[in-house]
Amino acid sequence: MPTEGSLKRYRGEKWSKRYFKTDGVKCKIVWFKKKKSEKKVGALKLAGCTLSSAPVAGEETSFTVVSPDGLNDLSLLAKSAEEKMKWIDALQLIISATE
Repeated sequence: MPTEGSLKRYRGEKWSKRYFKTDGVKCKIVWFKKKKSEKKVGALKLAGCTLSSAPVAGEETSFTVVSPDGLNDLSLLAKSAEEKMKWIDALQLIISATE
């Protein structure tokens, strides 16, 4: 079952709200500007990625999907510690399935 919901993405020194969905079949995370939008604005293949729960920009509920090349890292901010762990667990399941 895919995990989906609103998170903030850190890019260019600021946080922007986006709607994210995991795709376990294609082993990636995709994001959209808004929940009802059908046009994705980004995607990251999760194969080879790792997760870091270290705070980003001082935000305790943030985490980072670290890409294998280090060039496409995805820093995200959840609304709560519980939501952060839900996302980390879901992403780790997908990443583990690609190993």
